[in-house]
Amino acid sequence: MALLSLTTNTETTQIVRVTEALFNLRPGYTHLSNFQDYSSTNGIAGFANALANLPGFQAKSDYDLALLVANNLGMSGGAHTGAVDFLAGLFAVDANTALRGAHILNFVNWVAGIVDTTNVFYPTTTKLNADVTASVEYSSVSTNIA
Repeated sequence: MALLSLTTNTETTQIVRVTEALFNLRPGYTHLSNFQDYSSTNGIAGFANALANLPGFQAKSDYDLALLVANNLGMSGGAHTGAVDFLAGLFAVDANTALRGAHILNFVNWVAGIVDTTNVFYPTTTKLNADVTASVEYSSVSTNIA
């Protein structure tokens, strides 16, 4: 199985990145299809914002949501600390909780595109891209509904 190109930002890969960042789960065929339909109508940022505004996420503080994303992406050490600080700070500066999903989308797209192997986030890049590839492949099969 080949990894997705680091620059691949199709609607499907972005949907799966956000899903993995928020739920740490593969969406499965039914959810991915529904997410694609929603994104086609509302845009990828609209989709990300809708997910991040589900009651369980909306109730989280900026810090707790940032922590959840870093944990779900499997970050550790400096990458984990940097991601939490960056995202929590970005959420706080924006102060519009309705847009936190778009910030998460931009962050996971940035992480997925890192090519500098010395970057503290690079281990997360390789893990995220491998996870997204596996999730897209799994969730594209109509019998994989969960």
